[in-house]
Amino acid sequence: MCNPLIKAHGYPWKTLFPFAIWNFWKHRNRIVFENTTLNSRLHETCLRQTVDYVFCVGKALTGKQMGNIQVKWNKSSEGWFKLNTDGASLGNAGRVGGGGVIRDHEGTWIRGFSRKIGHTTSVMAEF
Repeated sequence: MCNPLIKAHGYPWKTLFPFAIWNFWKHRNRIVFENTTLNSRLHETCLRQTVDYVFCVGKALTGKQMGNIQVKWNKSSEGWFKLNTDGASLGNAGRVGGGGVIRDHEGTWIRGFSRKIGHTTSVMAEF
């Protein structure tokens, strides 16, 4: 059994391990099936993903009670419009896109947009 106190660059091994296994598996498949070259900096990718996870999600999981929050669209004041946007990535880092919709105070669709952003992280997609 692995000692839970083992850390890599200050992060618990149980947090880093899933990112390492996933990235090694994906990298192995790219070498075998796409004939890519060996990435000698793969460990940096794993560590960066661990840091992102701990920063964005890890703190939220410690000491807080989890609960359901109902999410719904609220109308704007009469005479006003509301812009809602979102971004997403296919992988992290990966292909990124974003979009949005503008609605009036009754919720009627006025205009919408979407765009391909390129290759970056999910955090950048949200920005």
